[in-house]
Amino acid sequence: MTTAKINFEMDSDVLANAPAFAARHRISLNKLVTTYFASLGRASSDPMPVGGPLTTLLEVSTGKLCIADAARELGLVDGGHVLALMRQNNIPITLGGQTNHFVKTQAEATLDAMRSCMLPMPSRSSSEKKKRAKAAQ
Repeated sequence: MTTAKINFEMDSDVLANAPAFAARHRISLNKLVTTYFASLGRASSDPMPVGGPLTTLLEVSTGKLCIADAARELGLVDGGHVLALMRQNNIPITLGGQTNHFVKTQAEATLDAMRSCMLPMPSRSSSEKKKRAKAAQ
């Protein structure tokens, strides 16, 4: 395989974030850019050849993997952590073009994951409830 050097300009803020993003996903900046360029023009069903957790998050984003399965694959406690990782890495959940059954299944898995993250509300004493009721009047 022959290689070529390229030179292009981009916003300095975008460039400043790129090395940190690549480091978090244990991939070189060169590999990240090469992978992106290689994915251009591919059929949308072809997976991007990126390794590590990023692949799993991208599969969730494109609807190829449900959130609960991604949590298990990444060794996370629940799907809420998957959603947090996706937000942290600016990876959207794109369900456009998916069947209604798939969207419903994803939504149910997400709701279950979110419910498993919720903490129970502490019970309030009756005197505390009365004070709040008086203050609301």
